[in-house]
Amino acid sequence: MTIKSKSKTGKSSPWKSKEKTGSKPKTPKPAKTPRNSSSPPSGNRKSFLKRNLFAIILGVIILALLAGLLVVLLLPKTKICTTPECITLAHQLHNFADKSVDPCEDFYKYSCGNYIEHSTQHGQFARKNAIVAGLIKGRISEFSEFLHKTKTSTSKSEQAMIQLNRRCQETKTKDAKQMRIVDEANMKSLYAEIQEMGGWPMMYDGTWDSNRFDLDKLLAQTAILTGKNGEELNMRFFKATVPAGKYLFIDSPTELPALSNLKEQFEYFLRANGMQLDETKYNNDFAELSRFHQALEAIIKSSKQPKENEDLSYPELQTNIKSANFARIIRFLQNTKEIPEGEFKKKMVAPKSWPFSDNSGTFDQFLQQTPSEIITNYLIYTYFQYVILKINVIKKEACEKVVFDLLPLASLRMFVRNHFKKENLKSVSDLVEDVKKSFIQMVEESDWIDEKTKKGAVTKLEKMGKVIGYPEEMEAPGALDKTFNLGTNDQSSLYEITLRIHKREIQQLLGFVFLDFPINPLTLSIQTNANYAQFQNVLTVLAPFMDEPLFDHSFPQYAKIAGVGFVLGHEIGHGFDPIGINFDETGVPRPWATAKDTQKYRTKTQCLVDQYNNYNDPTFGKKVISPLYIVSNILNFQLKGDKTLNENVADDISADVTWRTFQNSNPSSEPKILGFEDYDINKLYFQIIAMNWCEPRATHSLQKQLERDHATNSFRINGVMSNMKQFAETFNCPAGSPMNPEKKCGIF
Repeated sequence: MTIKSKSKTGKSSPWKSKEKTGSKPKTPKPAKTPRNSSSPPSGNRKSFLKRNLFAIILGVIILALLAGLLVVLLLPKTKICTTPECITLAHQLHNFADKSVDPCEDFYKYSCGNYIEHSTQHGQFARKNAIVAGLIKGRISEFSEFLHKTKTSTSKSEQAMIQLNRRCQETKTKDAKQMRIVDEANMKSLYAEIQEMGGWPMMYDGTWDSNRFDLDKLLAQTAILTGKNGEELNMRFFKATVPAGKYLFIDSPTELPALSNLKEQFEYFLRANGMQLDETKYNNDFAELSRFHQALEAIIKSSKQPKENEDLSYPELQTNIKSANFARIIRFLQNTKEIPEGEFKKKMVAPKSWPFSDNSGTFDQFLQQTPSEIITNYLIYTYFQYVILKINVIKKEACEKVVFDLLPLASLRMFVRNHFKKENLKSVSDLVEDVKKSFIQMVEESDWIDEKTKKGAVTKLEKMGKVIGYPEEMEAPGALDKTFNLGTNDQSSLYEITLRIHKREIQQLLGFVFLDFPINPLTLSIQTNANYAQFQNVLTVLAPFMDEPLFDHSFPQYAKIAGVGFVLGHEIGHGFDPIGINFDETGVPRPWATAKDTQKYRTKTQCLVDQYNNYNDPTFGKKVISPLYIVSNILNFQLKGDKTLNENVADDISADVTWRTFQNSNPSSEPKILGFEDYDINKLYFQIIAMNWCEPRATHSLQKQLERDHATNSFRINGVMSNMKQFAETFNCPAGSPMNPEKKCGIF
């Protein structure tokens, strides 16, 4: 039972008594009466005060903790992007920068000064290209091993890549005997192809017959793709390009490639096919070819250039050029008779210049006066020269690059199917629209453009098409199987495989123009880039460009805008550079700006020319005055602003457009980058832009730089940012400092 008694302190305290059977309870002793019952003893009073003080302190601590917890719960949390892609971005921002540099003196060095310590690649785009190359190389190796075991593949495009890669790898052998086997196989395949052409008189094997000479067919059989991106269908006497969407532009070559004396290679070709070289005959034939080449070159150089926008229709073209039937040539190239005659009338044009405008028949007479034997020798010899050059290039290049260059659509499809995040497509598509809206805002707020010009610019932006990543047609299983059913096998030589690919490329190009092939092969590749087609008014954003480390859908919006958005603004800006401004919303050459505004525009672009001419580049220096200046007023500029003007205009426009897009995105509400939680968001925006152009110090010559269309990367950051008052305000740059000059350039 429980018994309560009063303690010395006057309080009751419970205690329990254990009862035993048959025992009596103990009688408690009476408590002693305290001397002074009205107050506790001094020892107890101290204990009482201590306990109360402890309770008060504990209560205060608890209240403080509760208040802190309440604040934490009520205040918004700092969101940090912690995806692997954001961690990579944070790593680059931290490590590439050199914070010992004053950003108002050299922002490029401030952002990229330590880049060389972490990468030897020439910029972020080159780094991504290398990453993609590694991915594709690994994928090809996997499929090659699979095919080695099974000998079959469900994908024709992937099988074509594997066959090409396998033959390319064979050219890398150090075994002389094995290399000879590879070379002889190529020469035998080439001989078989020449027999399909009707034979080559220079071989003197008795297979060529002048009675079977067909110029149209031979022009088609020896046609090659040339140009920077294989955009030019070269038929020696003529060339064809696809500059304006689904139109074929026939033109004369502006210059002919040098005719090389390939006697040694020709002799090897003959020996590989069981023939011997007759040196005297070869020398006579080559001398004859050289004379023909020089005569053709002289005629081309003397031809008059057309006046701007003057074209001939297909019927006019064919009336003046009777020696070649272009519709027949196209049908030979396309290997089909399905193209209606009306399609040629609608989709084939030529400039009003020689030889197409010459109704006197001078060019026809030139060809007709030349023996068919010489024409055949010339066309096949120049084709032979192209083949030898192409094979030598393949021997020197990495095989993954060979596959990229020869099979860009197949490579792109492999990358998309195996390594690309589809979530990025919508993010970039939305970003394109945001950039276009900001562009329209910039145009409408411009204080020097009149309403007619503004209307033309806005219409062009609203009508601008876009291809994001790749066409939807590539998604379907077997989408490219017909295109890449090359008809080759494991015994096919490198030349045979490249020949079949080459013919397919031409058929793709012509199929896009005249038939229903849905993909323009010139706009898609496996490169890390975006491009704008002025003749089509279409922006194409390639899939590798929409991928880490440049982009990821998990990035905060301001990082997307500063990284990929700046490049999108640049490409859209090409629609308004000194060339693009002459094309309307349909891609047709038609000025839409008023004459008065056009003159103002030229004045503004001249500012950019002068700025780049006077730029003191850390690698190439600045302009120097020629000793001839005193007598001739000729300045020897170190950098050429007129050469890079189109690119500099696009950069300048993008800087304005992208900043507007950034400000409209409410950047303060976006997640932070790790390590930059308290960093000024505007400063971070500019630093992300700069990071894309980081590269090691240039090692190429000034002459090489002067041949490039783009300014140096240093100028693309320092020059462009120095024109922005927003940059100067963000970094509080003093007036007159390098990044805040008194004179600034700007287009809109």
